[in-house]
Amino acid sequence: KGKESQNTPNGNESVQDKAVDAMEKSEHEIEQYFCKKPNLFKRKKMERQLPVGLFDEEKYGEKHAIFPAKHAAVDLWSVDEKFLYLYELKCPGNIPIGIFSELWFYSMFMNDVLREKFKAGQKQGKIEPHLKEIKSIGPKIIQSFFLVQRLHPALTYNKKDALNIVNSALEKAKFCIKFDMLEYELNFVIKDPK
Repeated sequence: KGKESQNTPNGNESVQDKAVDAMEKSEHEIEQYFCKKPNLFKRKKMERQLPVGLFDEEKYGEKHAIFPAKHAAVDLWSVDEKFLYLYELKCPGNIPIGIFSELWFYSMFMNDVLREKFKAGQKQGKIEPHLKEIKSIGPKIIQSFFLVQRLHPALTYNKKDALNIVNSALEKAKFCIKFDMLEYELNFVIKDPK
């Protein structure tokens, strides 16, 4: 364990929520909708904006950031006794190829949080409620989902084969992380693309 520290949630709102860009606002609205409908994911509760920034000790801010910027967060998440579920949401029309590396990073980061490789986010010496909830429940496996209307064309060819290769490699390396994909339609119906 080093002296590094995770950033903390900023309530259920984040600085990203205040963006005026229409694409961000649409993603924000979709996140809020999914948080109100956890049954779509077969979950009791969905949360949003789980921070994934790493800072030098407990000094937050741009000049103390190790990676990434202080505003980085998992779009949606949920937790139960076995799994920490992470969802990287992309709104319609936003199909970046970087979604894979983004979710990979978030998953590896949260794996390190669960394994206590650095200090969980704290304010005034107290662990933040979201992080305290995750730690108290104690999930052992991270299940990460690409939550998209459609993927970048470079990622759509044999997407299930690609996910199987990644999951197999993670299992062989003894990482407790699994990746999958969920697609949604504009009417917010979740469908399993299998």
